[in-house]
Amino acid sequence: MTLRTRLAPLLAMLAGVLLSGCASAQVAYAPGVDRSTPQRTYEFFKRAAQAGAFGEEWSVFSPSFKRALNQAVGRNVDFSDYGLARRTVAPNSHPDMQLLLGSTLQEVRMTSPDSAVITITAGGQSLRPRMVRLDVWELRVRGDPDPYSDVLQGGGLVRSVAGGVEVVIPASPTMAPLLARIPPESIESLTVESRWYVDDFGGLESALGSSASQSPAPAPVEAPKPTQPVLPPPSGGYGSPDG
Repeated sequence: MTLRTRLAPLLAMLAGVLLSGCASAQVAYAPGVDRSTPQRTYEFFKRAAQAGAFGEEWSVFSPSFKRALNQAVGRNVDFSDYGLARRTVAPNSHPDMQLLLGSTLQEVRMTSPDSAVITITAGGQSLRPRMVRLDVWELRVRGDPDPYSDVLQGGGLVRSVAGGVEVVIPASPTMAPLLARIPPESIESLTVESRWYVDDFGGLESALGSSASQSPAPAPVEAPKPTQPVLPPPSGGYGSPDG
């Protein structure tokens, strides 16, 4: 059985648990453990998974990856769904999660300045996810420990105004009402940086969507059966990076 066929059922399970959950730990950004390159993003994901930092795992999936999953399943899946799935049907003790956590990065092939295909191996088997680089803005507000953060859609605008410069960053429909309520004097900092995201799981997301769409949504129960499907991660949002 190949790595692809072993992980497809696991991702299909992660696409079918449509219940609510809660966040877990977070992995702080640090030198050598960030998302400035495809390799570091792969390492970041593994470190987050090993630490049970499901919010950080969720943040590694690109907006287009999450939209494709939502369309395949027929509903909006959010981080609470993903966190519940990881705590129940796909914990780190799951054999296929162990396979993923024990994988190694063999190659990074740049297909453009902002996209790459990486090759990871486990047990002599290979998987080739595609990754993309996106610009992300993060706004920190005085008195709030969690930043406002989202992918920069369509690029920002910096223009000269009397007395200095003005930075305009387009906000998503979800984020805009939240930002409108922030008093300008409470803003501490605004940063924009490039981060790499998983944009395609080597074709496994197609199998995930197919399986989930053919299975009825499970009733809310405290312990979902391992045979029922579960789901991965949305983009942007208040209180967690990109999700």
